[in-house]
Amino acid sequence: MPVRNPSNRYGRNIVGKFPSLKLGRMVVFESRIEQDQIYLMEYDQNVVFYEEQPFTIEYQYEGRLYKYTPDFRVVEVSGRHTLVECKPQRFINKDDNQRRFEAGQQWCAGHSWEFRVVTDQDARVGFRLENIKMLWQFARYKVSPDMKARIYAALNTDNVLTLDGLAARIDPNNPRSAVVPIFHLLFHHELETLIVEAKITGNSPIYLPQAAEVV
Repeated sequence: MPVRNPSNRYGRNIVGKFPSLKLGRMVVFESRIEQDQIYLMEYDQNVVFYEEQPFTIEYQYEGRLYKYTPDFRVVEVSGRHTLVECKPQRFINKDDNQRRFEAGQQWCAGHSWEFRVVTDQDARVGFRLENIKMLWQFARYKVSPDMKARIYAALNTDNVLTLDGLAARIDPNNPRSAVVPIFHLLFHHELETLIVEAKITGNSPIYLPQAAEVV
């Protein structure tokens, strides 16, 4: 849980709450980049846990004591811990931010953690974020075992189909009925497509992950 309340003192931040699937609670964010980073962490299979504003780091500069609270603590499948700071690219080189980054790096070095700065440019590479936000709308949809079996059977026969082709194969009379289940499975990595390279459309290739288990 965050160690401090979200701040919007100057009216410049976008403050809100995100309904996390991974954490089962609302996650507070204080900027658009933080919100974007939450989408990415929710989708990322390597991220098993994260929390916003996890703790405060104290550091000294020119004889004065300062406090710095990183935006996120992230835990990966490997057990690696990372502190993540989200900042617009245009603010990266500001002196006060550089001091905060150095304080975070030093703290992480002393605890065998990693420190990473995520900018708006990092978060918005290619079509990844746009696609993830679209798929997120269907993340809570319930897919029946029968529907999943039909989708997997079609792809086990043809290996790769377009989104429209797969939907038509699943239900020739009503292809649209299969699109939402496909989107759900894409978000949860039970199906794969080109996330970064192109916007998801009816022509997007849909295929099974190599480790997918046939239902």
